[in-house]
Amino acid sequence: MAYRFRLMPLVAALLALSTAPLALAEKYGREKAVLRTHTDPKLKWEPCPSYFPKGCQIAPLHGDMDEQDSDFYFKMPSSATIVGHWHPTEERIVGVAGTFHVTYAGQKTLVVEPGQFVYAPAELSHTGVCVTEPECVIYIHLRSPVESERTEVTAE
Repeated sequence: MAYRFRLMPLVAALLALSTAPLALAEKYGREKAVLRTHTDPKLKWEPCPSYFPKGCQIAPLHGDMDEQDSDFYFKMPSSATIVGHWHPTEERIVGVAGTFHVTYAGQKTLVVEPGQFVYAPAELSHTGVCVTEPECVIYIHLRSPVESERTEVTAE
């Protein structure tokens, strides 16, 4: 008898753990893996907000840009300069095509080339410029809805 009572909590725990993968599959199993390149004809390029340079475009990759956790490509023509701005959330950037210079307030300009990663904390003012022909493309991940506030940026 005593042996059976010690076994009961173990059996209950095993049953609970055995249903966890099913719950996770239910929650996450509906999405499929996605592979995109910046030249994918299925991308839906949209114009950037009006205060960004002419020709600037964004293409959503994953998530809803009006919600949390969105991934998107940001493309701009050569010599285009992004006005000073900041985001209410941290920003992660990866260079995809071309060479992009980004200057964060109080810091030296960073040269972002394909494959390079940049992390910027929330509310850090920055500006940028595409320095290669014909364009620059960067990947951006924001943890909150895509929004920005214009500001002035003074480099180091």
